[in-house]
Amino acid sequence: LFVSGVCPWASGTRTARHLLGLEGIVSMDIADGQSSAGWCFTKGVECSTFKDHAAPFYLHQIFQRSEPFCTTRITVPLLWDTHTETIVSDDSWGIIKMFATSFAPLGNPSVDVFPDGLLPEDKAAEIEEVHGKLNKGLMNGVYRAGIGLLYGNKDGAAAAAEDVYATLAMIDEKLQTSRFLLGSHLTVVDIRLVMCLLRYDSSYRSAFNLRAGKGGVLIETGYPAVQGYVREVYSMIKSEVDWPSFRQYYRWGPGQEKEDPLPPLEPIIASAELPHGREGIAHSAS
Repeated sequence: LFVSGVCPWASGTRTARHLLGLEGIVSMDIADGQSSAGWCFTKGVECSTFKDHAAPFYLHQIFQRSEPFCTTRITVPLLWDTHTETIVSDDSWGIIKMFATSFAPLGNPSVDVFPDGLLPEDKAAEIEEVHGKLNKGLMNGVYRAGIGLLYGNKDGAAAAAEDVYATLAMIDEKLQTSRFLLGSHLTVVDIRLVMCLLRYDSSYRSAFNLRAGKGGVLIETGYPAVQGYVREVYSMIKSEVDWPSFRQYYRWGPGQEKEDPLPPLEPIIASAELPHGREGIAHSAS
């Protein structure tokens, strides 16, 4: 598995790998830079297929190994089969679901909060429905707001921002009576959502000018249920969260004033590490 800490989509696959205890089954290399040649591993990689390649190693070398004349976008995450030397997938949502189903029996889960698995068969359709709504309104919504600003589309940016605020309010209302998005137990859609929420205060609010709504998620928040929820999930995945990497590009975001630095990480991390206080939340599935 090839990932980057910058990318929330890649971070979701990394987190699922950890929660499912797949570290001994799926090796992982983390990009530590980008250049005109794309995602870069400046010290090389541990993946058995490419470990003898000289550093720096670039992600495009994997695509070219699989298909020498490919012209596709070079993105993370990327799941590579070391036995067949073939790309399995570069679709983040597909990789998470693959880990949660086909790979799950091979793992040793690190926490006991998904007794029916991260992708219960009886909730698969609901998971897709909820994920679609959250993806449009929030997880992609933050980027639609930023892209609107970047290209001078003020109306588009404003509409995307309103989608973000409405989705946050909807999630907060839901989580007041439900421990996780689909009830008592963590699922794959929680993983995807929290990757976005962890970045909201540190990057998106400033970089994409999302300063309205009810404030932040972990600090200056008007979403108390979301705050507690993020703290609870964070307590399970803390080892996989690379806070400094969140900031790698957002300091140049279109909503960020050049003389105005991004907010300090320390208060955000301190808030994430506080007790979540959600033990008494009803385990409603509706």
